[in-house]
Amino acid sequence: RTSASNMRSDPGVFDADTKVKPEYLKTVVNYLNGDIDGVQTRVKMFNKNENFLARMQHVEFSTFGNTLIAKDNLDHTGFLGGNGQFVKKQAIIDCGRWDGFAVTEDLNLAIKIMLNGGKIRYCGECAVYQEAVTEWKAFFRQRVRWAIGNFETLFVYLPQILGAKISVAKKFNIIEHISFYSFNLLI
Repeated sequence: RTSASNMRSDPGVFDADTKVKPEYLKTVVNYLNGDIDGVQTRVKMFNKNENFLARMQHVEFSTFGNTLIAKDNLDHTGFLGGNGQFVKKQAIIDCGRWDGFAVTEDLNLAIKIMLNGGKIRYCGECAVYQEAVTEWKAFFRQRVRWAIGNFETLFVYLPQILGAKISVAKKFNIIEHISFYSFNLLI
């Protein structure tokens, strides 16, 4: 239970179909204490048994989540990815706010926070449950949008990433993450 004097006003993002378990917010808030500017939680599909495509998205998100847990354990900065993300309000203000014109505004915000010296963590202990896309046409449309957003972010921010006063390893981590869906689409 949180008293009114302890409550935060940091924004979170949930899709309209999101489901969470009772302890979800309590777990996430613990990540935002201290010098962490944002947290992305695990995403699972509540309709994973509906068809093959839904099951494969559940496997994909589980595998990707496990990769992000490993990266988090290695102290690599995490990224924001839509549903189930929380960011400190001040971090959004400090990095120049949301870019409402970006195709993948969540990735765009994550890059801006990191270039501003902020840190994002991945929380694998709790999850948001969302509805998997169950039709191939909608699935491809979603993935093309993600790939375009990643290409856009890479194009806009690559010079800033390369010139940032962050470690080479962090620069590589950022570029590798942005490139993920771009390469995925090509495959």
